[in-house]
Amino acid sequence: MKNTKRQYTINDDGTIQLASGPRMKESTYKLIRQYQSEYVRERYRQFNIKIQRTRHQDVIDFMETQDNLCEYIVQLIRKDMLRQYSENPELKNIKIKISAT
Repeated sequence: MKNTKRQYTINDDGTIQLASGPRMKESTYKLIRQYQSEYVRERYRQFNIKIQRTRHQDVIDFMETQDNLCEYIVQLIRKDMLRQYSENPELKNIKIKISAT
């Protein structure tokens, strides 16, 4: 990955302060995209799955009805984690974040 010096700073209020320079207006879009890419890369982890339509159409239909699919999947995983940890004593020292929603 090319190591480029940031041409912007992020203020305490979350706004972007662009570096001054003769080409600032031309590169504003590029700098904002760079900031967005770095923000996502530092804060998110993405998982992709493929679900076969002919075998699991009912699952696909159900997933499409969810208002917040990400939160739904995270809650399912946490419930399963709790179940597995309660069944396996050697896993009891692992902490699980429980969401109230």
